[in-house]
Amino acid sequence: MQIQHNNQPGRIESIDAMRGWIMFLLVSSGFGLAHVAEQPFWGTLSVQFTHHAWNGLHFWDLVQPYFMFIVGVSLPFACANRLAKGDSQKSITLNVLRRSFILLLLGMFLGTKGAGQLQVQLWNVLCQLAFTYPVAYFFMRYSIRRQLVISCIILIVYDILFRLFPMAGAANPYMPDLNFGAAMDLIIVNKLSAGHWVTIGAASTTAHTMWGVVAGQIMMSARTSAAKLKWFIAAGVLMLITGLALDPLIPIIKRICTASFTIHTGGWCFITLAFFYWFVDLKKQGRWIHFLTIVGMNSIFIYMTAQLFRSSFGKIIAVFTQPLVDAFGVFGQVLHENIVLLSMWYLCYWLYKRRVFIKI
Repeated sequence: MQIQHNNQPGRIESIDAMRGWIMFLLVSSGFGLAHVAEQPFWGTLSVQFTHHAWNGLHFWDLVQPYFMFIVGVSLPFACANRLAKGDSQKSITLNVLRRSFILLLLGMFLGTKGAGQLQVQLWNVLCQLAFTYPVAYFFMRYSIRRQLVISCIILIVYDILFRLFPMAGAANPYMPDLNFGAAMDLIIVNKLSAGHWVTIGAASTTAHTMWGVVAGQIMMSARTSAAKLKWFIAAGVLMLITGLALDPLIPIIKRICTASFTIHTGGWCFITLAFFYWFVDLKKQGRWIHFLTIVGMNSIFIYMTAQLFRSSFGKIIAVFTQPLVDAFGVFGQVLHENIVLLSMWYLCYWLYKRRVFIKI
């Protein structure tokens, strides 16, 4: 893990802003809306900050694809910056492999946290990224068209495996705990996820990171700003429609990362990037969401802080927020959760003001 003290020149503000928004979502714990799940109106909003039980899509199901995607967007810029500083391609490759290994260790550590014993589980988002990141880097050397073709082939093969190798007793290839992904987990980690997640979902979500790389290369290209924006919007709309059209044949299921889910959520990734690119880089309105950029520049720090110390933050802050909880009940609890979130944001702000950026 590296701590850099610098001004981070040459950064693309829209990427930092979108990354910050994604990380803010990742560490928000649903903004505490679970406390008002039984309330009129608020319950309808609250459910969007939970994962869909199976076939369908909630807003919260977009966060992990966003995360995979934005890492891919940053990758071409990071490699170009290292080449400009005189690093060799070999050293960049070794750095990618080193970062992937660290991500895997961090993800496994977080999976073990609180269990009281060593556990091997690879469903954590960092473990998934440890797989998608080097794969996307390897294919980055090819043309954009070839990368898109390869990503489609990955999704086709992924779905074929589910169709050819369902577990015994499955009425269809996409049943919870009776699918190819579950069968692989029994081989890889010798257990099933309580939430029906599957480790090999990393193969499908690799497409998210690869599409992010493509988006980053489009941003770095000589195309006009208008052409780049149109490319992102067109790709997004096409993928949104394609994912929905596939749903009757390949159900949209986040927990096993079906091909239709990956394609549809990939569309949302491109549409969201188009918005940030338009709003921050083209309209120059980044000052309105600068608080997100601050988080985006220390993304790994806020994620690990939330995973390891959120409960401790909550206990300390509860000393001051308990009167609010007593006075406003569940709404006071929501306020408490968001004060905890803001306290973690402030740590990023404190580092930002001192030009400290923690990297791996």
